[in-house]
Amino acid sequence: MQEDKLIKCRDAGGMMETRTGACKFCGQAAVEEMPMEWTQEDVNEYVTEICNCDSAAYYQKKKKQKERAHERITFLFGEGNQLEVTPERAENLLHEVVELVGDEEIQSATVEIGNGVKVKIGYTIKENIKITRTKAEKSTYEE
Repeated sequence: MQEDKLIKCRDAGGMMETRTGACKFCGQAAVEEMPMEWTQEDVNEYVTEICNCDSAAYYQKKKKQKERAHERITFLFGEGNQLEVTPERAENLLHEVVELVGDEEIQSATVEIGNGVKVKIGYTIKENIKITRTKAEKSTYEE
C-alpha cells in the first residue's frame, strides 16, 4: 500500500513535498506531504487509499486482500519456505492467479506443481481469497 511506502520514505528522511491528488472513484482531492519521487499516479493511488467513499473503501479492501494473499504465496512457495522448492515461474503463476481471483475475473484455479503438491486459489462466499496447499502422498505395493 502507498501509505506503507510513504511512512518508510518519511522515516528514512526522504525528500517530501506537498502534493495534490484525487480519488480514482469520486474525484475528491487531498493535499498531503508525499515523497518527491512519486508520480502523479502514485499520488492519486495514495489519495484513493485514504478516501472514504464507498468505491474507494471496496477498492482498499480488495487491494489489502490481494497483498495478504501474495504474502501467503511467497511464504508457502517462495524462496526460503520450509516445505520444498517451487520453480520461480510456477510461483509467478500463483501470483498471477491471486490477481485474477482478487479482481474477480475468475472464481478459482487449481495448479498442480508436481511431487504431489496442488494449490487451489479461490474466492470464498465470505469474499475472501483462500489459498489451499495440499500434498498427496501415495504408497503403492506390488507382490
